[in-house]
Amino acid sequence: MKKPNFLIVGAAKSGTTSLYHYLKQHPDIFMPTLKEPQYFVKDKVRNRIHKVVYDKNEYYSLFKESQEKLMGEASVFYLFYYKEAIQNIIQELGNEVKIIIVLRNPIERSYSAYQHVSRNNVMESLSFEMALEKETKRLEKNPNLTPMVCYLAMGLYSEAVKAYKEAFKNVLVVLYDDLQSSPKNFLNEIGDFLEVQGLNDVQIKKHNVGGWSWKHPFLKKLFLSKSPIKSALKNVPGLKYIVSSFKSSSSEKLTPMHDETRKMLRAYYAEDIKLLSKYINKDLAWE
Repeated sequence: MKKPNFLIVGAAKSGTTSLYHYLKQHPDIFMPTLKEPQYFVKDKVRNRIHKVVYDKNEYYSLFKESQEKLMGEASVFYLFYYKEAIQNIIQELGNEVKIIIVLRNPIERSYSAYQHVSRNNVMESLSFEMALEKETKRLEKNPNLTPMVCYLAMGLYSEAVKAYKEAFKNVLVVLYDDLQSSPKNFLNEIGDFLEVQGLNDVQIKKHNVGGWSWKHPFLKKLFLSKSPIKSALKNVPGLKYIVSSFKSSSSEKLTPMHDETRKMLRAYYAEDIKLLSKYINKDLAWE
């Protein structure tokens, strides 16, 4: 049975999709078509997200066609639900599997996550500020709500990073800022960690880019819900062009975060960032 020998465990909205596609281009690296099987936290995300792999045989079948020396997958909830993930990963893969963690300024990550959920999940109808205020009880009240709405909690990285570094022999923590500013150097660091050559020669292209929003809440509900109208629209020729006309242009500037909200988040994350800096031995100038 073929098993992955490295995992990208998060964080969500920190460039993991781009990294997945870059790694997928390399001839010595196999990444399954399903980017995020979430197998090692399946019980935590059950009924909350689509395309979760629950069965052990189904999970390992994702890698059965691999002929490459490196096999990996990228499930971002492995970082958020780190206790469950670490226990399950060690049980099935051992503690020598390589772990890659990509981290982003938690203030920017939280707002990016909110924009992502607002675009793609009909259940998100709150303002960013109201979502932050109600965060602690949202998952408890709604068993079908995505964990991505934990905009605050998902940016508290320090304990998760510490736990991974203590549990596994090979853990690499890299920064989203470096991916954005110098993708070649970023990929060089990943390549050195995975012990492959030429990773920085892959085609650099941004993936999972946001930058748009629905023009009206009704249109979002119409196109994201499971309504009969949506089902009927599936048969309309050129549907994707019709849908795109109901979205704001990616060139239009989205509403920036309120200054008071940013100030609150800066204070909220300050202590965790200090701890994280110590754990990864990097000075993090996140504001």
